[in-house]
Amino acid sequence: MSRKTVEYNVEINSESVESITQKLKALDIRVDDYEPSFTQNELDVYFDSIQNGWWNVFCDDIHFYGAEDGLHRQVLRETPQDPRHKSAFRK
Repeated sequence: MSRKTVEYNVEINSESVESITQKLKALDIRVDDYEPSFTQNELDVYFDSIQNGWWNVFCDDIHFYGAEDGLHRQVLRETPQDPRHKSAFRK
C-alpha cells in the first residue's frame, strides 16, 4: 500500500501514520513509499469497460437499505455526469 494512501487516511480518520501502519502490518500489508498509479493499459481497459456499460451494471448490483434505495442508486448512477467526478469516467 502507498504511504500516501495511509497519509490520506490519517486526515479522514484522526489516526497517526504509525497507528495505521501498525494495523496494516498486523494484516501482513506492507506500506511502501511510492506514488500509486495505473498503467496506460489498465486505464484503457477501465475506460473501455465504462464505455461498454460497466457503471450501469455496477449500479444495478448495489442495494441500499431502506425506502430510499432507488433514490440512492439513481444518484450513484448519475455520478459520471457530476462535474466533480466526470474526469473519472472520460478519457
